[in-house]
Amino acid sequence: MSSYVRPIVAPRTFLDDDGRPIAYGARWSDDEPPEESYSAESHLERFSPLHEVADALVSHLRETFDVSVRESEGPGEETRRSFGRSADSLADPATRSVLLAPSLASAAPLELVFTDHPGIAVRAGVLYEATLPPCGCDACDETWESAAERLESLVLSVVSGGFREWVGRGLRPWCGYVSLDPDGGGESGLGYPDPAPRTELRRARERLRALPGGRKGLRIRPDLVAAPGAWSPWPRRA
Repeated sequence: MSSYVRPIVAPRTFLDDDGRPIAYGARWSDDEPPEESYSAESHLERFSPLHEVADALVSHLRETFDVSVRESEGPGEETRRSFGRSADSLADPATRSVLLAPSLASAAPLELVFTDHPGIAVRAGVLYEATLPPCGCDACDETWESAAERLESLVLSVVSGGFREWVGRGLRPWCGYVSLDPDGGGESGLGYPDPAPRTELRRARERLRALPGGRKGLRIRPDLVAAPGAWSPWPRRA
C-alpha cells in the first residue's frame, strides 16, 4: 500500500514592483490590507504547486484504493455537478479533470478539476464543491501551502470515511457538510444552496438517505431536521 507524501516543491521568491521579496502569508500582520489589494492578484503562478499536490494525491488514491479513474481534458464529460451545475460554472477555465469512483456504492465519488488560475476545484459526494485557493487576491494573502493543506485534508477525509453531507426539505432547503480527516483536522459548513432544480436536490436527498445512518434524521436547528448521509471509507486494494 502506498502512503501519501506531499511532493517536494522548490521554494520560489516573488518580487514586488520595487524588487523586494514578497512575504506571502505574512504581508499584513495585524494591519488591515490596503484597499487596493482587494482588486489586485499578483504572481498567481505561486499557486502552481497545487497541481503537483493534486497529481500526488491522485497517484496515492489510484495505488491504494479499489477505485476507477477517468481523466479528461477540460471539465470532462462525466461532470454532473453540485446543484446541477457543470464545471463550466467555475470562475476559472478547467484544463483537466480526474474523476475517481470507488467500487463501494456507499463511498463518496471524488473529482479534482485543474484550473488555469492555477488552482484545484474539489467535488465530492453529491453536493460538495470547493475551489482552492478560494481567492487569490493580495488582500487574502494566501499561500499555496495553506491551500494544499486544505486540499489534502478534504481528500483524505473523503477516502477515510470522515465525510458527511445533508439536505433539508422545503423550497429552499438548508444543506451542509462535515469533513474530518484522519489527523483530526477538518471543517464544516451549513447554508442555503445556490438556485437549483428541485429534482436535483431531491435526487441528492434520496442518495444521502440511502447511506448508512441516512434515515435517522439530523437536527441541525431547533426547527429543522435534515436527512444526513455518512459516506463510507473507500475500499482498499487487495
